[in-house]
Amino acid sequence: PVTARMHVSALLRTLGVASRAAAAGVAVKLL
Repeated sequence: PVTARMHVSALLRTLGVASRAAAAGVAVKLL
């Protein structure tokens, strides 16, 4: 369970970073 929890947290973190980078890219393209 601990490893699964770590994997889930890592996935959520990577997803958040990816979404943030994508939002920044879209903002730059719009600007």
